Amino acid sequence: MDEIPTKLGKLRDILKKEIGRISANKRKASTLSNTRLEELCSIDPDDEMLAEMEEVKLALNLESDKDELFLEQRARVNWIQFGDRNTYFFYNFANQRRKRNTVKKLKGPNREWIVREEEKAIVGTRYFKELFTTSNTWNTNRVLTGISM
Repeated sequence: MDEIPTKLGKLRDILKKEIGRISANKRKASTLSNTRLEELCSIDPDDEMLAEMEEVKLALNLESDKDELFLEQRARVNWIQFGDRNTYFFYNFANQRRKRNTVKKLKGPNREWIVREEEKAIVGTRYFKELFTTSNTWNTNRVLTGISM
């Protein structure tokens, strides 16, 4: 009869180590992706660089979604275990997520760091307006030469 608690204890220890290893690998990958994204943002963009930036952002978002799913599952397990006493627990998870997803500073057009919320909003809006506004028209004839109509 004493075997089951002993085996469960060993299993718990093994799982803790494995989860710790997985978490460390995820943090390392996230740090590398964030570093690469910062490098790409500091260089003048071209088409290849923009594509790589999108890939890195997509990978970061995918990892973020996986983390969120894991936290939801863990929160659900804790809710089942502890019941409604867990409201504080859910609140803390939501707060941590919000703090982690906050843009703390932006690099402005003159390479200066911007930290005030109003200025960050202006710089972000201006950046995306410039990004999605056509500045020069393309000669579409070259593109359409390979298409038979």
